[in-house]
Parts: sequence; C-alpha cells; structure tokens
Amino acid sequence: MTSMNSHQVYALHGFLGAPAEWQDFTFIDHQVVLERPDLGLWQWAELFNAEASKIDGHRILVGYSLGGRLAMHALIAEPKLWSAAILISAHPGLRCQRERDIRLSKDRLWANKFLQLPWNELLQEWNKNPIFGGKPFAHQKQEQHFERHALSQQLQNWSLAKQEYLTPLLKEVKTPILYIAGECDEKFRLIAEDFREFSIAGIAPGAHHRVPWENSEYFINTTETFIKESIRYDS
Repeated sequence: MTSMNSHQVYALHGFLGAPAEWQDFTFIDHQVVLERPDLGLWQWAELFNAEASKIDGHRILVGYSLGGRLAMHALIAEPKLWSAAILISAHPGLRCQRERDIRLSKDRLWANKFLQLPWNELLQEWNKNPIFGGKPFAHQKQEQHFERHALSQQLQNWSLAKQEYLTPLLKEVKTPILYIAGECDEKFRLIAEDFREFSIAGIAPGAHHRVPWENSEYFINTTETFIKESIRYDS
C-alpha cells in the first residue's frame, strides 16, 4: 500500500457498486462509500472534499461511472486539492434540456423498479443495458448488501439529467486528467475522444463499460503510470 507521505488514492465506485470492488487494486488507499444520496452532486462533492483535505500529501482521485461523475464535481470544486484525476466510463453531462428531460424520465422509471422488482429480475434487466455488452457483474450483488431506497435516491438525485454539462469547466482545470473507456463501449469511447482535447485518454482493449474489472491489466498499468508521471509533475 502507498505511503501516506507520498500519495493517497481515493476511488469512487459506480452505481450498484461497492467499495470492496476496488480491493484487488493495491494502489488504491481509500475505497469511498457513496453515502448521502439525499445531497445534490455539488453538495456531495463539497462534503467529500472536506474529508479528503484532512489527509496531507498528494491526493489522487479515481472515479468509475457514477463515481466518475461525482469525481468530476469534486475536481472542479477544488482542483488544487487533487494532484491527478482518473475518470473511467464517466459522462460529463448532457448538452440540451430535451436530452435531460428524457434521461430524467428513464431514471425515475429505474428508481421505481429498484424499489419494486424482485432482486434477481432487477439485476437481469439492469445488465441488459447495451453499454455492459451482455456481460455479468464482476462481483456478486446480494440484496442484503444494498439499501434499495438509497439506490433509488441515487438514480433520482444524482441523475445525469440533474448534472451540468461539465466539459467547459473541466477544460479550465489544471490538474492532470486521465480518461479511460472500453474499446467496445461505443458511447463512452466517443466521450474519451472528446477528452483528448484537454486530457490524456486511453481505450481499454476488449472492454465494455466496466473497464477496471474487464481489463484489469490495462487499467492497472495505465493508471499507475499516469499517477507516477502526475506526481513527478506536481512535485
């Protein structure tokens, strides 16, 4: 594990994820729990930054999917707090109100399903999302490990529909950013190409949306190299 005197890596999991899913990646020091879904995106980021600021040293931010969107807010809110940021399969936001309205309707439907559907049926339906490429979860999702009301709140309060279009704000951030998407995840691969304008972008061969668990070797090598170079630059 990384020494506190060098750098601290904070990892934010995705929706329907868990902090323990980062345990196989030894360079990660803090597996962040996505608590307080009652807060808005910026409010959550402010609270998270306040906690992270209590530990000295270089701070590295890692966020996957929903966790990546929360990480974007934390980075924009306090860019000087973070020495580097790694965003994986994370959406920077929708550009028009019509797209937001459509997305909010979809997320509200999902929020109700997470309250009502039998657990196994719910997981099967969730995994049919094209970005997952028909692949199952890398880790088991047992109902007793989740709080359905909290998941429903995340879908509504942290909906992409309630997020600003963050790309212009991210372009102003001086903190080094690495964006990673899966080769087979067309939607986010295109987003990665947009990120090349102002950050480093990597495409994980053979992976869909869940990059760290579908191509762990690529994720580890790319991320560790980026962290080393970023800290050298920031020192």
